[in-house]
Amino acid sequence: MSKYQVTFNLIFREQDYYNEGCDSDSGITEWLDEPIIIESDTVPELLKSVQDYFNVEANGLLLNSCDEIGRLDVQTYTKGTKGFKCAYKRYKEVFQLGQCVLWLNNISGTVIKLPEAVDLSIYEGLYI
Repeated sequence: MSKYQVTFNLIFREQDYYNEGCDSDSGITEWLDEPIIIESDTVPELLKSVQDYFNVEANGLLLNSCDEIGRLDVQTYTKGTKGFKCAYKRYKEVFQLGQCVLWLNNISGTVIKLPEAVDLSIYEGLYI
């Protein structure tokens, strides 16, 4: 059975003010030194694994983002610029009251179908 894999290697972050929206002058682009790689047997399982990993609901996933086939973006909120797992629920109340600023993170990856391995046991008599 084929497996599916998503590799996340790019994060774009902007400060988000609840009433004013994102500050476009605060944007930071970060390439990950170690990509985040998630694999599953099916695409629905893969998407659920991504949700669990980043602590987001289904609406935090953007499928074929920017009209790019296979592009998967995950949007999370963090208190600072060091993390990427969503902390929105933790800060929701003070954020909505305008008492804190959160960072909106757009984490981009590409979903691919991994090739299947070939069973070589039928060739054992010929080469061993």
